[in-house]
Amino acid sequence: MNNALKELYRIISVIICLTLIASIPTAYAYDKPWENDELLEKQTTLSTLNAVELWEKLAENGKSPAENVVVAVLDTGISLSDDIEQNLWTNEKELNGIEGVDDDGNGYVDDIHGMSLTDTPATVDTSGHGTMMSGIIAMTAGNGGGVGIAYSAKIMSVKISKTKAFPIDDIVEAIYYAADNGADVINMSLGTIYPTNELEQAIKYASQRSILVAAAGNEKTYADDHIYQSKVYPAAYPEVIGVMATENDGTMADFTNWCTSSENPIYEIAAPGRDVMTTYLNSDHRSTYGTSPAVAEVSSALAILKGLLPDKTPGELQKILLDNTERRTVYNVERGGEHKFLNLPDVWTAYQKTIEEVKSQPTQPREETQPATENQERKKSPSIKIKKGEILTAGSGKTRAKYLVKTSRTVYYNKCLTAKLSKTATVPKQVTLKNGKKYAVTGISSKAFSDRKKVKTITIKTKKLKKSTVKNSLKASGVKTVKIKVGDKKQNKIFKAKYRAYFPQKKISLK
Repeated sequence: MNNALKELYRIISVIICLTLIASIPTAYAYDKPWENDELLEKQTTLSTLNAVELWEKLAENGKSPAENVVVAVLDTGISLSDDIEQNLWTNEKELNGIEGVDDDGNGYVDDIHGMSLTDTPATVDTSGHGTMMSGIIAMTAGNGGGVGIAYSAKIMSVKISKTKAFPIDDIVEAIYYAADNGADVINMSLGTIYPTNELEQAIKYASQRSILVAAAGNEKTYADDHIYQSKVYPAAYPEVIGVMATENDGTMADFTNWCTSSENPIYEIAAPGRDVMTTYLNSDHRSTYGTSPAVAEVSSALAILKGLLPDKTPGELQKILLDNTERRTVYNVERGGEHKFLNLPDVWTAYQKTIEEVKSQPTQPREETQPATENQERKKSPSIKIKKGEILTAGSGKTRAKYLVKTSRTVYYNKCLTAKLSKTATVPKQVTLKNGKKYAVTGISSKAFSDRKKVKTITIKTKKLKKSTVKNSLKASGVKTVKIKVGDKKQNKIFKAKYRAYFPQKKISLK
């Protein structure tokens, strides 16, 4: 009888304990770091994109947006601040290596958080453009500032220029760097209407390794116009997701470049590009506009999708996002039609559909991976550090001349060397370094303008284009083409209107 009572007491005690445990109020079922950020309410584009709805879905399932995903931002660098610093990609071999040494053998010295093609590091930004794009993608959640859409992503800073004028040759080099160093997504808030074969080959190469996203541009041009060349590259390449900009109400922004809606649109998607709040220089925050921030928003969505579906290829992820994005952008009468408009919860829908499709498919034997073709694989070449002050010997015989390198650069043997020359002399078609390796000369300093009979094309890089500068460059009768890259938009517009009258006998292309 005593044993029976003891057993009854034990059962009652267990029931009471379970009841008490069930009555204890629980903390949040999942973490919501974004709730601690004061600027969230000012990030109005996040409401347009329904970002919190996506974050909630991810958190409920124990996931964080774009965790372990690397996004390369090809831009003006990054200004370090608490809002972005902890989300920087880190090259561990360089971080733990020897200063001044290319520890990982990738051709770039001390590229700890990315690399720079300027004389300032990748983690310095005086323009602010690169910092703003990086913030839209990966501002840290929960530290009181703003919130990046893919706030767990890692940003690889690939600094092309100090300003928003990006030389095409440097864009090409930056694309190769990002693809070769593990970028899952390459954000290109930039573009040109003068594509090159080198740019196209770089895009084809990188598309096998990274998701590519680029800006349609802000010139109000119509990409389907067959009379005037108005397509913007790399956004117009089929391997790249081209992004247009909208207002926060979904209507097409009045500044954006655009294309018609079709089965194969030139630009594939639109995203908010007005009053986009993000991080800025000196730990400040400010709003920006244009197709540039719209690109960063789409890059964020694809980075999150990559984190959810890590085994999918870049092409598959691009298709998955577009297939699950609704056409909802309303154009004005002049631009008629609709386009796909980014809505972040569609990322979760795309993920769920993909998982269900995989479950429903019968298991297939895995095929052997085929080796990459020459078009898919870029042959790696040794690299050399060309030091500031080194003398390059060029030409032979009477045309033999020496040039002083003004800026230290690392170049690949199979790539052209754009040398900055300090001496006025005959410009050769190639230069020879002390080690005997030869390089083609594709660009020259704007200070070396005298005798160019052997050169058919001159590239001038200048912030402000002056008539006298171009006149001096055309003195040589053998020069037939002048390519002009202008950083100042106002000067560029003026010159576009007048260059035919100034130099009717020359072919002049504006960059």
